[in-house]
Amino acid sequence: HTDLIVLCRGGGSLEDLWAFNEEKLARAVAASRLPIVSAVGHEIDFTIADFAADLRAPTPSAAAELILPDSRALALQVNQLRGRLYRTMTARLERYASRTAMYRQQLGMMRRPLEQMLLQLDHSAGAMERAVRNRLAAEQARLAQAAVRLRRQNPLVLLQLRGRQLIEQQRRLHHAAGIFLENRDRSLARIAGVLDAVSPLSTLARGYSIVRKAGDGGDYHRL
Repeated sequence: HTDLIVLCRGGGSLEDLWAFNEEKLARAVAASRLPIVSAVGHEIDFTIADFAADLRAPTPSAAAELILPDSRALALQVNQLRGRLYRTMTARLERYASRTAMYRQQLGMMRRPLEQMLLQLDHSAGAMERAVRNRLAAEQARLAQAAVRLRRQNPLVLLQLRGRQLIEQQRRLHHAAGIFLENRDRSLARIAGVLDAVSPLSTLARGYSIVRKAGDGGDYHRL
């Protein structure tokens, strides 16, 4: 944490100290939010920064003496404050001790009435807590029943239920159609087997042939 700024430099020629006569520096010193102590050169040296600063010290050493308090005076002030604080705290503690003793005596006299009041408060608090719990339980049950009724009457819930029923019916229909097609396939296979057994084509496939007459095209039944 910065409390103030010391702008200082040892003695020198006019050229050495000319930087402290610059307008830019003077404006910055004047615009500073922190206090600025100017201590440039010797006691006979003056710069524009001296007039823009909050305080001018003749030398850097003098600036240190101005901004730092005397250690002996500071120690004396600390001791005085310490003694004042001790006396204040001692008097306050004595007053608190006296009040505590008085309150303790008064509480001793009021102990029995206070105990009775505390018992009554405990009983009332217990009864109130039970009543609140019972009321909350009843309200929660009522709200749960109302929520069930709302869910049953909710169009979205009904649509979801109908959708699940349609999906189940579609699944059953597909299953029944599959079984029906499988039965038809097996029936067709059996019929095809029977037809194949009596078909002349199967006889020809076993190496037999059909011989026809040259004139009328009739079949030979005997050779």
